Amino acid sequence: MDNQNSIPATGKNQVSDANVMESLQKEKGPAEVMSTKNIIKYDCETNGCPVRWEQIYAGLVEAVKSPKYRIMRANNSLFAYSIQSKGFATGHVITADNPTKLIDSLKQFHQAMIASGFKQVKSKLTNPQMLRAIKMAGIKVKETMSEYVRDGSAVPAIEITMEP
Repeated sequence: MDNQNSIPATGKNQVSDANVMESLQKEKGPAEVMSTKNIIKYDCETNGCPVRWEQIYAGLVEAVKSPKYRIMRANNSLFAYSIQSKGFATGHVITADNPTKLIDSLKQFHQAMIASGFKQVKSKLTNPQMLRAIKMAGIKVKETMSEYVRDGSAVPAIEITMEP
């Protein structure tokens, strides 16, 4: 059955509706599911890391052997966290998600932490856009200016405390 609303391509610069829809579906389709290694590699290449991505991966593999350290995954994001005491943790997000997917991942991480009984999660950020994404995910955040040491120098950071 022919689609009567479709306009066939007649010139070299014209595109049929089918081609446009196919392009849009590719753009808006589900993101490729990346391996943990590729998520870490992408995050390091995009945001910069103090060490090689392989070292971060090896460190995470060793860390999860401890019952105090855990990693969650949502979409193409990882949330690595260390349990400080009952209901309290420090955490870090490693991501290869686009901004929309990142907000969804943050919501999933937040809901999982609440369901697990966490009352507070702390982190330090150097990228204000991550703070913006956390807020867009509807997560309540208290923030203070802070710093951390990288390569022997103090680097400005935002210390955040997330609560349910």
